[in-house]
Parts: sequence; C-alpha cells; structure tokens
Amino acid sequence: MQVALKENIDALKEQFKTMESIQRNSVQDIPKINEDLLGKERRLEEIMSGDHGLNRLWANITEVNRQIALLTSAVTQLRTNLKSASDLINLPKTMEELQKSVATLGSTVTSVHHDVETLQTAAEEQRKRVEDLQKDLVQSPLEDLNSTVMLYVRQSDQRLHNMEATAFNLSQRVAALESAHPTSTKEDAAGLVNATHWSNESHTEAAESLKPEIREQLQLIHMLTNAPDSDKEERDDAVTSPPPLDKKKPRSLRRRQRRGLLLPRTFTLQDLEEVFRQTVQDLDGTLSRQQVERHLGRVQSLQDYDTDGDDRYSLAELKPLLGV
Repeated sequence: MQVALKENIDALKEQFKTMESIQRNSVQDIPKINEDLLGKERRLEEIMSGDHGLNRLWANITEVNRQIALLTSAVTQLRTNLKSASDLINLPKTMEELQKSVATLGSTVTSVHHDVETLQTAAEEQRKRVEDLQKDLVQSPLEDLNSTVMLYVRQSDQRLHNMEATAFNLSQRVAALESAHPTSTKEDAAGLVNATHWSNESHTEAAESLKPEIREQLQLIHMLTNAPDSDKEERDDAVTSPPPLDKKKPRSLRRRQRRGLLLPRTFTLQDLEEVFRQTVQDLDGTLSRQQVERHLGRVQSLQDYDTDGDDRYSLAELKPLLGV
C-alpha cells in the first residue's frame, strides 16, 4: 500500500516538473508569439491598403468599368458611322463631279430666287389691287353721297322758290279778296293759310325724308374706311344692296322714327326718367327748352313735340324722341 502511494507521489512529482518546464518554455515563447502577431497585422494592413491591396484593386476595377463604358460608346458610334458610310460613297470623288454638284446647287438656288421674286411681284400686285378696291369702295359711295346732296340742295332750292312764289301769289290773292269781298275775307284767308300750312308741311316731310338716307350713307362710308379687311365682302353687300324701305307704315310713324334718330347721343327711357327725377323730382312734371337741351343736347325741331304749345315738355311729349 505504501509502495503504491510512493509511486503515485513520484508520478505527481514528475508531472509537476514537466509542467514547470512547460511553463518556463511558454514564458519564453510569448514574445515570439507577439512578434508573429505584429508581423501578421502588418501583412494584413499591406493586403488591405498597400500598393497591391484590396483598395487599389477596387480602384482598378472601377477604372476598368469606366474604360469598358467608354469603349462601348465608341463601338456604338463606330457602328453608326459604318451604317452612314454608304452615304459617303455617293459623294463626288473627282473635281469634275464636285463642279457638277456645285453647278446643280447653283441652278437650284437661282430657280428658288426667281420663284421668290415672282411671289414678291404677285404680292405687290395683290396689294395694289386691294388698294384699288378700297379706293373704289370708298369713292363710289362718296360720289353717290355727293349726287344725293346736290339733288337735295336743288330740290330744297326749288321747293323754297315754289314756296316763295306760292306765298307771293297767296298774298296777292288775299289782297284781291280783301278788296273784292270784305265780308268773306277771314274765311278765305283761313282756308288759304291752311293750304299753305299743308303745302309747307308736305315740303318739310319730303326734305326730311332724304336726311336718313344721307346719314346712312355717311355711316356706310365710315364703316368702309374703318372696318378691317375681313369685312370687305359684307361691305360690298352693304354698298350694292340699299336698305329696304317700309312703305306700308303710316307717315306719322315714319316721321316719329326719323325724329327718334336726332338725339346727339344714345338715351333710353330710364335715362329720360332719371333726368326728370333729378330736375323736377317728379315724372309728371315738365322741362323747359333750355333744360331739355342741357340734358339731352340740341334737338332739331324740338317745338314739334310740344303738343300743348306751352313751350314746356313732359315725359310723354319727349318719349317720341326715343322712338317709344
């Protein structure tokens, strides 16, 4: 038993000695291991960031990709150029062919220049024709207007002469009647005065019947001189076709419609009522001639609308001015 214990103790001593020797050897190997680790770290750093490391490798790969892209675009351009090389074959190869091509181009340019000159000449002729047409369109209504005015003047002079002769004859007849029949002088004189009044009224209506026609022709000339070119056809129709005259309307209605055009500017019934409200504060009141001309402007033959003869004008008397 003791022998076995002694053997075990001896074995343990041997193991302790072996462990001590291993420990001493390991202590001596630690600096060497540290040096190996440092060397491996330096090697790893060179592999990562050295001249032949991974970073340099990635940069080279990027540059290679860029060069490949440039080569691809160059190849594409070369292919395009090769496709268009067939057009280069048709180019003139000798000086004679080049001269022929230049001569052909020159003749083409000359023909184009000639066509442009022809178009310019045609445009100039068209412009002159348009100007002549415009002059004709304006000159013809002017001549018609002048002839109408001259006719109106001659008719007016003739009517005035006839009226003067009639008045002179009537005065002589009245004097003769007064000397021959003193008792019936008043009745005959009244009849002659009524006849004279009717004759004067008929002459006045005949003279006024020409005024709207002259006014319409003046408006037509104004439209012809100021309207755009796109309305030439409409102006031609307006010149060639005179406005229709309504002969079936009564004479009093035609006179009222003509007189409704004598206002210097456009008025409505509401405007006229507003004038009465501002002036006399009542629609049933009356206005004097000066008030009417101050608000409505100067009106021709205003006394014709004074139906009661009081030289004042009510709303009902002024409505015919508006065509109401």
